[in-house]
Amino acid sequence: MLIRGHFFIMEKNIIDLHFLIPCKYKDLTRIKPLEDANSVENFFIEKLADCNNIEFSNDYVRLLKRLPIDVRKIGVSESFPIKITLPCFGIISIHEQTKLSVVDIVVQGIKEGAEIAVNAFRAKQLTLGDSKYIQLIDKWLSEHYGLIPVGEHKCIVFSGKQLNDEEKINFLATECMPMGKIIGNDFKTMISNNIAQYDTADAYVSEVTLLEISNNFKPDIRHRLAEQAIEVFFIKLILLQDAAISNVKSMIDKAIIDETNNNGNSAEDLLSLVTELSKATTFFNPRNFYFPTVRASSVRIAEKFGLTKQMELMSESKSILEQLIEINSIKRQNKENDIINAILIVLAVIQVVPIFFSDQRTLIYSGIACAACFLSIILLRYKLFHRRTKKTHK
Repeated sequence: MLIRGHFFIMEKNIIDLHFLIPCKYKDLTRIKPLEDANSVENFFIEKLADCNNIEFSNDYVRLLKRLPIDVRKIGVSESFPIKITLPCFGIISIHEQTKLSVVDIVVQGIKEGAEIAVNAFRAKQLTLGDSKYIQLIDKWLSEHYGLIPVGEHKCIVFSGKQLNDEEKINFLATECMPMGKIIGNDFKTMISNNIAQYDTADAYVSEVTLLEISNNFKPDIRHRLAEQAIEVFFIKLILLQDAAISNVKSMIDKAIIDETNNNGNSAEDLLSLVTELSKATTFFNPRNFYFPTVRASSVRIAEKFGLTKQMELMSESKSILEQLIEINSIKRQNKENDIINAILIVLAVIQVVPIFFSDQRTLIYSGIACAACFLSIILLRYKLFHRRTKKTHK
């Protein structure tokens, strides 16, 4: 608060926002880096990369590629009751092995309208674009980069000043215009549970938002981004983990439909599912963080963001996949038995032919056909035995 004569002028709060959207993609060539990226974007990319090397040990995560993308301004859709336009920049973290990514839209130094932007983001009414083309975020990312959102959008709010309880709750609930004052015990519990590990800030978390209130908010955006990088880094890992599990779940749902409506799932489809399942739990492991403070914070945020429930969903998906593999195995075995039975029928017919036709040529052809059928049965039986033995060893 500044005192000038008899007037009291309240300093405006400054807020930085990070809007995080986990996505999957098919064509990496569509995700082209921004050629005229400014120094702030590249600085933030460097700080995120530093977190890989200084804070975290996981070679799989080190494969993440980070690029600035062409986003310059956010707004809200025409249907949203309050209008706002704010400058921004964007970073995308790409994991080529899983074709998953997380887009981070950074809106810095907001003096007014942060709660509106958060509300619009959660309602999926936040827009990207310029004067020529404006579109909702999900559609904009799809049309420009071929990115398909998967999993749940999350938001990080960094506040430069203390907020009252109602403001904290509104940010955690992502509601700038609640129907009334939010008095639910769940949200009262959230704002009484400060998860910060240092005295430099207070931190609170809901299912969709991390709210951090700094006790020493730096005026330089680079200093702030350097401090924010670690939270953004591990929350991106949580979102990649969430996206990977959600992606596997959608693939298994499709496999169930194919099993029911079509001719079942091929061995290649099931192998692809097994591969995706094996990748889906590799992003977030608190033990990979070097420092206990970061490990403790990441665990609490992951639990609140619903990662525990997602891991339970992963276990269910694994059980369903095992059932699909068993069904596929039974069908294949039945099909192979049908082939053997067909050969036996042909063999029986061939054996009867000489009774009706006694010429030497027919007898020779019949003998050759019998030998071929016997050989086919022996080879097929050997193949089945070899396959089952190999499966048992695995």
